[in-house]
Amino acid sequence: QVLHGLCSSSVENYVPALCVKSVTLVSDVLTEEDEGAIVQQRRIMSLLAELGWCDRVSELLASQDNDVLEKTVAALHTLLPACGDRLTQQQPGALVAVLQRLSALEHHWQEQSASSDDAQDQYFASMQESARQLRTRLVQCGVHSNCTVTVAQVVPTDQADRASDHSHTEL
Repeated sequence: QVLHGLCSSSVENYVPALCVKSVTLVSDVLTEEDEGAIVQQRRIMSLLAELGWCDRVSELLASQDNDVLEKTVAALHTLLPACGDRLTQQQPGALVAVLQRLSALEHHWQEQSASSDDAQDQYFASMQESARQLRTRLVQCGVHSNCTVTVAQVVPTDQADRASDHSHTEL
């Protein structure tokens, strides 16, 4: 609940950077590969969905900072078991907005990749692919009306851990 409070834009001292760090921490906890933690991860995901965490994380897609976007896309991959059904069934308008934003990010990162040097090209191509994969998974959730998968089926990405000089590029 404390971490959720850090992501509430209605809080007087809302700091987006703390929200991103909260999202990253939750994502890291949920991708921990300790077998004994899987039951706890499922409980955490359920609680996060109940607290409105899915909405808060989705709102971070509006950022113009590549570092924030990178961490948000990675977190949404991780949180898809908890958030996918909510987006596709309970909030179809929110799903459309997320899909449109992911599509726009794919296009933007494709352009960035084409006009960058080799290292940045690889970074932006990876970001584009991650957004494409998330968009595809969300569309599949909508078509099949069921996003519930086990935590073990979630493919963790290493993007949030990657430190790069170009990750703070503004969109």
